[in-house]
Amino acid sequence: MHMAIKSYLKALSLLLLVACGPAANNQPEPLAADLPENQVQLSEAQLAQFELQLDSVQLRHIGSSITVNGMIDVPPQNRSLLHPPVAAYVQDLRVKVGQLVRKGQVLAVLEHPEVLEIQRRYLDAKAQLSFLERDFARQEELARDQATAAKQLDKARADLFSAQALAASLKAQVQRLGISPANLQASNLQTSLQLLAPYNGFITTVEAQLGQFVAADKPLIGLLNKEHLHVELDLFERDLAAVKNGQKIEFQLTNVPGKMYTGDVFLIGQTLDPNKRTINVHGHIDQVDDPLLRPGLFVTARLLSAGESLPALPESALIRAGQQQVAFRYLEPGLFERVVLQSLGSENGFVALKQAPPLGSVWASTGAYRLEAAWQARFAEDEAGH
Repeated sequence: MHMAIKSYLKALSLLLLVACGPAANNQPEPLAADLPENQVQLSEAQLAQFELQLDSVQLRHIGSSITVNGMIDVPPQNRSLLHPPVAAYVQDLRVKVGQLVRKGQVLAVLEHPEVLEIQRRYLDAKAQLSFLERDFARQEELARDQATAAKQLDKARADLFSAQALAASLKAQVQRLGISPANLQASNLQTSLQLLAPYNGFITTVEAQLGQFVAADKPLIGLLNKEHLHVELDLFERDLAAVKNGQKIEFQLTNVPGKMYTGDVFLIGQTLDPNKRTINVHGHIDQVDDPLLRPGLFVTARLLSAGESLPALPESALIRAGQQQVAFRYLEPGLFERVVLQSLGSENGFVALKQAPPLGSVWASTGAYRLEAAWQARFAEDEAGH
């Protein structure tokens, strides 16, 4: 909604500058004397000189608030550093930094003789386990017929348990390589392995090149899942008593001033930073799908307490004229209406209005003093003419 209004106002400002000249409709500009007393008509030269900006009446929270700083972040489980399961050479890289990938997508292909060796050892252990299972069954049968010594049965049992442990260990290694043990046979050994994305996310780092040898303890690819974006705010201890769960938050990105985001307090930390004397506040964000929101960006936020949403204009739209406050409502390109308004209080650069004009009505947000001077000049000219 905010972006739509801003786009509308920009277009309106352009129309204000372009459409007000005589060439726009080939009609002469109206004489000041023909205007109602509370209106002012600007010439094309005045419009260019005044550099007016427009804004609309919108609902704004007017009440007490606490200003804090913080940053956009994601939960720890939404960040991953992906390692190769074994030390290997990079055969293929299939992603770039910033790329969106899906769960199960192949990110890289690796190869090393150890990959084949693990599969071979697993198949050997599996065959040995099958032999020892049969041998143990024979020894049990002979023991029942008292045709073998108990020592032979105990040895067969120990050999079987040892083989089971080895086979289970090698099976886990095969699974870690991303190979199905159930489908593994001597005729289909894999010479390479694939590094797969564990979840949907964006590639943050690629720490290798083709042909590079990568150790198993070295991160190869960084992955970030932007789900559950939130704000982490630093609240000074003096303000702790004024904050509670569910409290509304308004914040702006420091690199995109003027665009407001909203949310609410979800968790309040239990420990105090001994150096900064601050407590962490975890806030949820309403506009989590906004592409401008990225982990690591700094924000300036306000924790909103008691108050209400009221029709408001920027403080710069209202000026003092004697004992009154006046503002100028946009009527058409170059034409404004001078209106007396009453304020109910201000906060964060906006002033709430008593008996407010309609929501969405457009007003001069800057240049009101110049419009006031132009309006007063109308009557000075009339007196000079008489």
